Amino acid sequence: MAEQEWRIIVPTMDNSGYPIKTQVLQTIADEVARFFGGVTVYPAAGCYDKDGQLLCDTNMVVTASQVHGLAGPSVDEGNLFMRDLAKRLGQKLGQYDVMDQTEPLDLSEFVAGNYKAHVNAKDIEPRMPRTGQVSVLGKVLGRG
Repeated sequence: MAEQEWRIIVPTMDNSGYPIKTQVLQTIADEVARFFGGVTVYPAAGCYDKDGQLLCDTNMVVTASQVHGLAGPSVDEGNLFMRDLAKRLGQKLGQYDVMDQTEPLDLSEFVAGNYKAHVNAKDIEPRMPRTGQVSVLGKVLGRG
């Protein structure tokens, strides 16, 4: 069954190099999750050529997807939502533009695995287990 994906690329630093507050970025992820029913967030580097020199910025990619025919917004509603979000973020975060992408996916699926509360010790780095509230977004952005 075909799937639609919406993606927005959000800067994690302002134009002078100061980190955008994690709470501001969390609010973006929350808004997308409320509209689409879920969200995936991951870090990315966006690079561009400026006068022959490659410059790179750190970004947060926010994606939402939906299987056609299931409950949720229509493709047009999703497109309008993400375009509006990109416009608001461009204004709030002082960007020339914010990338907003939409594409149909031919295949996207969850392939069954075998849930384990703990992975074999030889396959993980030694560290203390998580306790209490963990800011997942902070960890994704390397801030937690």
